[in-house]
This record gives sequence, structure tokens and C-alpha cells, in this order.
Amino acid sequence: MTEKRIVTIDAIEKAVAECGARFTVAAAAKKCGDASAAMRDRIYRILDGDGRCFSETDAFVRREAFFDGRSFLVTPDEWEIGEGILMPGHRFAPFVSGEVFPSEVDLRIGGKPVAKKTITLPLGKLFHSHLLLGSEQLFDFLVAENPANAHLRRSRSGGEAVTLDVFDLADFYRGHKFAAGDALSCRIADFGRGALDATFASAETRSAAARKKAIGAIDAALGSVYDRFEEYLDIPEELAWAFFFARSASPETAVSLDEYVQRSSGMEIRTDDGHAVLVPVDRLRRDEDDGEAGAVPDFLSISGGETGDFGAILRSIGSTYSPAETDAFILDAGFRRCSDFDLFFREFFGASPFADEAQKEIFRTMLEERFEELLGVYDRAADESKAPLRRDILDAVEERQAFFDFLAESGKSLSADEKRLVNDLAAVSRRLGEALKTLGAPGELAASDAEELENSVGRELELFDRAMDKLNDQIERK
Repeated sequence: MTEKRIVTIDAIEKAVAECGARFTVAAAAKKCGDASAAMRDRIYRILDGDGRCFSETDAFVRREAFFDGRSFLVTPDEWEIGEGILMPGHRFAPFVSGEVFPSEVDLRIGGKPVAKKTITLPLGKLFHSHLLLGSEQLFDFLVAENPANAHLRRSRSGGEAVTLDVFDLADFYRGHKFAAGDALSCRIADFGRGALDATFASAETRSAAARKKAIGAIDAALGSVYDRFEEYLDIPEELAWAFFFARSASPETAVSLDEYVQRSSGMEIRTDDGHAVLVPVDRLRRDEDDGEAGAVPDFLSISGGETGDFGAILRSIGSTYSPAETDAFILDAGFRRCSDFDLFFREFFGASPFADEAQKEIFRTMLEERFEELLGVYDRAADESKAPLRRDILDAVEERQAFFDFLAESGKSLSADEKRLVNDLAAVSRRLGEALKTLGAPGELAASDAEELENSVGRELELFDRAMDKLNDQIERK
């Protein structure tokens, strides 16, 4: 009788290492000299749990083979730009090996490593850039990052000082006149080492339509990840799998993780016993406590400009937003659990050309009153069914604003035909504004009213898209 040869783990590892970027379990078993079902099952179990590969039925794709050469976006916020820094946080986590510590990512610009520096700041300043690490993972990371953070094991109220290493990008920001909305396009040079080559990506190169499409692709991919793994994976792992599922759609090249968190209405963060996961909204239980599901520890003088009316100030600063649209943006912030008014003001009006500081402060006070009033009575549960449709309209509103910003900066004038298209656009905007008022009313919409409104908005958005396409085509020909 021939004695059956025992295949060791080392032999299996060697056989797997000799396989290509994508390989089947049968191919790995053949290299081991044992093509039996038992061996195939053994190889599958070894590979399925170690994180080196993505799996498809009985085939595997090496993570480094999938990610190496791909690119993704990182969008520093206004505060980081002002400070000349970039916090690693969750920005790189899905795109490098789990063995690479966030602050140990090898970020390079022009072939040269970006220097790091150590800073100390309040814990609350970190949440927006570390949210996707998960709550417990964030604190584990901070304690491991620097011994000075050991106190976080005892107290985590949000005001404690934390010390961490950040990337020093002051010269890069200055050289590119970097502003909020601009991005770093990071090409993955070596997934295993966490080596990334970064270049400047202007906000002007990224359209609202592309960002919206990318968010939808990530939502769909994360839904598939959740269906497969449920709540087993950590958030960075969920995202890594989502980008694998999305494949050639490459949504990570059109929207950053931070922008995705801010704008997606399809996923929510749920934390259970310290384990945070992204869960599709349509899978969440209707009776779940919204306060726990994804909660994140949170002079007037005479002016020479218009000050008497909120809408008049909007027009005077070159904003195309109507008061109803502004209110809708506030409700959208409430749905995304963004209760920071300063952040809201900076995002939508921070760069607006106010006549002087007095006009700016008067407008800011008016806006803050609307912000506090609307969010003070905001019912998120009743808004869940309305928020996605409102976001569709707001995407169009933002696209319209971006077009007129471009027009103003380019100095191009409109022809008679283009002015007629602008009038068509204005008419559609007025009708969509009425829809926003309906969506902003308290309480839920009746099913029949919701269906009718959705159909109506869909028709108006088609008219909007056609008008915008024609305008863009004509402007580009000039």
C-alpha cells in the first residue's frame, strides 16, 4: 500500500505563492500534488480567513494584484488645509494592507516621501477623518499611536487632548493654492507596504454627476458586501470588499471616503458592543433607536451690502440657492447627522464674496437661526422616506451652482439661445423648489403622494439634465 503524502502548511503556502494574481483552488491543489476534494477544501479554508485575497466562488484574487496601480481620492477639510496637514485616519485604510498602521503609510509626492509631524489636538477634531475606523478601533489606534494617549482607556468625552503623527502638506497646499473640494489623487504603488504616489486633483475636474454616480456604486457594492458577510467585517474591510465588487466602475476615483460619508444616504454606521459596521439603510430595523445607530460623539455693524432679506443676500453674493433650497440643505445635513453649523456654513458659504464682514455676520446669524430652528424639530424617522428624493434634487441644485460659478470665473457671456436655456433651467428649478417645500414639511408623506411626487421630480430632473447638457455643450464650443 502506498502511504498518503501529508501536505504541510508550508507546502500549501509555497504552492499558493506560485499561483498568479487570480487562481482557482483547484490550481493551487494541483501544485500541491493533491487534487482531492479534501485538499481543495483545506486550501479554501486557509485562504478564506487570512485576508490576503478576495474570493469568488472557488477562485481567489490577490489583494495586492487588485489594488496595485489603482487610484483613489483623499479630500482634506478646510481646517486641515489651513493647518497645512493631512490626518491619515481612515483615508487610506481600505487601500493598503491591514498590516500597515495608518500613520505609517508611505505617502509620496513627486517621488519624495511626505514628511510627518506630531501634533496635539482635541479628540473631537478627529472624528470626521477617523469615523470609518470604527469607534473601538479608533481608540485602539490612538493608544497604539502614542503613549501620551493612554488616558483614552479611561475617558473619551471628546474634549481630551490626543497626540498623533500627521502628514505635513503645507508646501503642497500652498503650491497648488489648495482649497476645500480639491483632492489628492493617490495611486497605489505597493499595497503591501502602503506606498502611495499622490498628485493634485482640482475640484474643477470632478463633476457632481460623477460623484453622485460613484456614491450610488459604492452603496450598491456595500449592500452586496453586507448580504454576504452581514456584520462580521470591520468597516475598512467592508470598504475594501466593496471596491473589489465595484471593479471596473472604480467609484473611488470620483469620490473620496469623506465625501461618501457626508453624502451617502444609502448606508449608516451601526455600533454594537464596540464593533462598528456599515449597514444598508433598507436593512435597518424601523424601530431602531436612531440616536444610537451611527451616533458619533459630536457684532453687528452697518454694512455696505444687502442685509435686509435672506433671499436678497443670497442673490447679492452670487448664490443661485433659493431659501427653500438652503433649508433643504439643512435638512439633508440633519439626515446625515451633521449638526455642526460652522462646518455647514464653511461648506456652502465659506468662500462667498460678501460685501464686507458685517454682511457676512448678518447672513451667518440668519442662517444659523434657520439651522437651529429646522434641526431643533427635525424628525429623522419621518424623513427617511423623503431624504433620498431630496438628495436627488440637491445634486441638481449643486450642479447648477457649479455651472454658474464656472461661467462667472470664465467671463463668458451667454448667447440668446443660451439665455433661453437658462430660463428653462430657472423654470425647472422653481418647480423643483416647490417639491423641496413638500419634502420639507413635517411628518411622513402618504404612499400615494410620495409616488406622485417621485414621478413628478423624475420628469423635472430629466428636463434639468437636458437643459444642462445643452448649455454645457454650447459653452464648450466657444
